[in-house]
Amino acid sequence: MHLAAPEQLRAERRWTVSNTATSIRAATMGLGFAWYPEDSIRSELESGALKPLPREGAER
Repeated sequence: MHLAAPEQLRAERRWTVSNTATSIRAATMGLGFAWYPEDSIRSELESGALKPLPREGAER
């Protein structure tokens, strides 16, 4: 899995939400990107609802 580092991605607008579930739902709806513990989004990754962002030079 390749993950993007925060300094590599820029966003003109930011959303602040009160809990992780809301943030994950917003990301699955295509409303942006975020960093999550992999265990928190395992089912979304497996289903394809979320995809890891590529990070140049970083492999796991």
